[in-house]
Formats: sequence, structure tokens, C-alpha cells
Amino acid sequence: PTPASASNASPSQNTATANWPKPSSRPTRRSTPIFATLFLAPPTRGGSGIRSVALQPGAEFLQLAMQTEAESSGRFIVEIGDPSGSTDWRSQVIRGRSDNGRTTISVRVPAASLKKGMRGVRLLDAGAGSEILDEHVVRIER
Repeated sequence: PTPASASNASPSQNTATANWPKPSSRPTRRSTPIFATLFLAPPTRGGSGIRSVALQPGAEFLQLAMQTEAESSGRFIVEIGDPSGSTDWRSQVIRGRSDNGRTTISVRVPAASLKKGMRGVRLLDAGAGSEILDEHVVRIER
């Protein structure tokens, strides 16, 4: 007797592939988030031009670092919004790191909070009634 071929097998005999696990419909989570970075030096007289940052598809965060030479309480808030003053995103109170008369503030901004186009980035002194210490205009590209 010859063995039955797959084409001659009954449906109940040809089920080897039907019992394989189905691929998950949920996307797999990356172990490392995708992010863009932007460094803003202290503003200078005459301005230093408009900085641009491109958020690639899938970017989860913008890692923003700012330096200031302004006197402050050492506690800061970063705001991002329309250059005229409305706010799209605001950080919690952050402590800066001082070195050689400059203080560096670093914050991770959710990419979904950043609107495309010209945005104002403001550094506020959290200990002085939210006084604006530095302002920058940045172009967000997607």
C-alpha cells in the first residue's frame, strides 16, 4: 500500500498547519524609545537664528537640553508652545546642573505634544514666580 498524499488526505488528516499559533495582532514594543535631540545654547544679542529639529516617523520623544547664564533659583520649568505665548506642553519642576557659570537643563518631551511649525521654547525660573529666563524659537519638522 502507498501512503496517502496530502492532496488525497481528508480534511481532518491535513490539519498540521491549522494548529500553529497565530501571530499576535498587538505590535511589539521597542526596548529603546526612538527620539530626536535638540541643544539650545543661551540666547545671544542679535540672535542666533532659528534652530530646526526633525521628528522622524515613530519618534516618541524629543530630548531637549538648554543652557542658561541667567541668575535663578536652580529650579526650572520648560514650556513649549506658540511663539506668541500659548502653551502646548509644560514640564514639571526640574533641577539644573551648573558648570562654569552656565546651568544645563535637560528634559524629555513627548513627540505627540509637539506641533509642526514654529514653536516657542521658554525656560522659566520655578522659584521666582515663573519668570521667563530665556526664550527660543524652534522649527519642528515632521
